[in-house]
Formats: sequence, structure tokens, C-alpha cells
Amino acid sequence: METTQSQPSTEWRELVRKAGTPEFAAAFVPEAYLDTTVLNATCFGAEKIGAFFDTTRKMFDHLEFNHETVAGRRTYMEWVGQAFGSPIAGTTIVARNGAGLIESIRLYHQPLSAVVRFSTELAKRLEGKLGKAMFATSPYKAFVLEAFDALFNRRDYAAAEKFWSPNYIQHSAHIAPGRDGLFNLVKTLPPTLRYDSNLIMAEGDFVIAHGRFSGHGRPANWVACDVLRIERGLLAEHWDVLQDEATRATSASGLPMFGDKFPK
Repeated sequence: METTQSQPSTEWRELVRKAGTPEFAAAFVPEAYLDTTVLNATCFGAEKIGAFFDTTRKMFDHLEFNHETVAGRRTYMEWVGQAFGSPIAGTTIVARNGAGLIESIRLYHQPLSAVVRFSTELAKRLEGKLGKAMFATSPYKAFVLEAFDALFNRRDYAAAEKFWSPNYIQHSAHIAPGRDGLFNLVKTLPPTLRYDSNLIMAEGDFVIAHGRFSGHGRPANWVACDVLRIERGLLAEHWDVLQDEATRATSASGLPMFGDKFPK
């Protein structure tokens, strides 16, 4: 095993700068593929891999490789950077054949909020260049669930700021305007506050989340339908419909409003 400390990944960075050119394509075997956390499916062929890297290299505000390890025919590269004003980090693993041509690339990103934002923007920039299957599953659903968990369940306001736009538009009849109005409301609620998701759907830039708020100190849980619009990878606008959760005695339908059980 060989570990490179000074100026790691110089060769790789030079190759990525040539993405989309014949010289870049010549570095790959014909059946080369790319697996990455920001795509929903495997990307096959040097042409599509080149389109991916030609696009993504322009999406970083800053990118620095800080460690490289070569083990046999595989090269492991760790990197840190910033994209769309937020930190992002990851690992790139390049596998080569005996002739030195690239057979596969595995590319991992974190944290989840950065993955979602990066994938969403990538889908727009690569429209028509990669198949729709690459982005068939909306990353917005995971993004909204992570945002709600950060704010309502973990009470991590610093983390929540990475999900909510500072220009957040609030249409709710129950919450004061803007991001501050929402955060300040949550701060007044008991530490027992809990959000649980029942159903979430995404269409375009909109997400509809059906869930339940409990432990807020009121006589009945709230069952909510939250409609959120996402812009530039942040929660930008919100509408909601709230109801007190019915008990078995008060449910005219005889069925629970949330899940398959009535509240105790």
C-alpha cells in the first residue's frame, strides 16, 4: 500500500479538467461505470461519465483533496469543499485495469443535506444528457424529512438553518412570518415535541408531507399536511392544513387520522 501526502490527487484533478474531451474518454475502458450518491442509478460509458464530471466540477465553490491512498489497482481519494455556500466532503475511489485504464469510479458525498442539494441542481444541469432514471426518485423527500427531524425532533437550530431559506415565506395561519417566526415558535414548545411522518410526496419543486405533531402541550395531537416549495436547494415557501387528531369517540368515520391506530 502506498500513501501520498503531498499534493494528493494531482493526476486525477488534471484528468477531471479534461472531462468531455477525447483525451478524457481515452482514459477509460469501454464498459467503465460510475456509482455515486448524487445519482439514482449507475452511469455507464466514458461519454456520460465525462458529462457528469464536466458539470460537477463547475458546481463547487471550493474543492481540496487532502489525502490519497493507492492500494493495488485502486486509488482512494478524500476531499473537502464547499458547494452552494455549504460544506461538502467525500471520497472518490478509482479502479483501473492492468493497462492503467479506468474501469470504475465510486464517489461518495456527505452530509445528506449537501447530497440532496447537489443532486437536485445536477438534475437540472444534466437534463437531456443523462437518462431520467438517474434522477427518477426525488431527493426532496429525504431532504424534507431530514429538515423536520433537525428542527422539531433534535432542536438543532444550526443544522436547521442549512435547510430553511433566510427568505422563507410563511403562509400558515398559526406561525409568524419567515424562518425566524417558525424557529421562535419551536423554541417556545416543550422538549417533548415530536414530528412523525406518515406519507410524503414530491412533484417538481414541491413536497407534500402528511405527519403528526405530538408532545406540544396541547390537549390533542396535530395532524398536518405541510406543502413546501424548494428553491435553490432550500425550503423557500410553506402552506399547511392542521387538524386536532380525532379519538375513537370523536371520529365520524370510525377510522384513525394517522396510521392505523387511534391516539391513547
